[in-house]
Order: sequence, then C-alpha cells, then structure tokens
Amino acid sequence: STLLTLAAALSTPTEGTLAVLGTAPAAARPRVGYVDQAKPLYPQLTVAETLRMGADLNPGRWDADTAARVVAGGDLDPGRRIRALSGGQRTRVALALALGKRPELLLLDEPMADLDPLARHELMGVLMGQAAAHGTTIVMSSHVVAELEDSCDHLLLIGGGRVRLAGEI
Repeated sequence: STLLTLAAALSTPTEGTLAVLGTAPAAARPRVGYVDQAKPLYPQLTVAETLRMGADLNPGRWDADTAARVVAGGDLDPGRRIRALSGGQRTRVALALALGKRPELLLLDEPMADLDPLARHELMGVLMGQAAAHGTTIVMSSHVVAELEDSCDHLLLIGGGRVRLAGEI
C-alpha cells in the first residue's frame, strides 16, 4: 500500500508530510521492519543464508532466536533455496527477517494473503506475541477485515486515497 511504502521510506510523498516514530521515515528506518506484499527475497540464497544476511544487516539488533523460531514453525529446511519455497513459505522467511530485526514498528503489507488458514492463525499468534513481549507496534494492511478483528486495537479504512473510517475496535 502507498501509506506503508511511504512509512517505510521506500517512496516519498508528492504532497504533505509523514512522521514515523516522531521523525522522518528515512531517519526511522533502523527502527522499522517492513514486509512487502511481494516479499522480495534473494531467490538464489538459502533460508539459512537469508537469515545470516538479516543478522549482518542489523548488527546489535538482530534476534536470531526469534527469526529461527518463525522459520522453524513452518518446518522449513534451512538449506532450501528461496526460489524453491512456496508463497506461504516465502512469507514466513520475510516475516522472520522483519521480526529478527526486533523493530519498534512493524509494517506489513497484506502479509497473510498467500497463507493457508492454519498458517495464518499461527503467524498471527507470533505477531501478537512479538507485540506483547517487545512492545512492537504493528501496522498491517489487509483486504480481509474479518481476519483482523481479533487482533487489532485500531482500524483505518482507506479508499481512493482517503481515510473512510478510523477508530478503536
């Protein structure tokens, strides 16, 4: 979504301003985790190499246990290449990278779209556990509002680039 790419400092607004964690999005980037709907991962790397890359890119912040737990929950072979994973498995690796960073703010663009119902439920539990244990704020986009009703404190409905509904759930 446009709002999430702006908040992740992956694009700049054509008008107006946006603050993330009280500062410009680019300045907040080290404190923000982002999972794009497309889950752009390096296809030639293995799962283990991808997690090592996450550790290398986030020195001092990386939580190897959390990342490994997310991957292990999907029963993924660490030696398997990203290109050989299903969409749901790639989602799990992308979430492991984002959660391993131990972000203050986690931005998720349609993260559950390619997961089966059981994996969706399990990963939602992981996300809620992360939020509770570490005080992580999670902003998630979804076209399936029903899947969020038991997990959200606040809801923001956007249509045509405008806020249509906002409030506590």
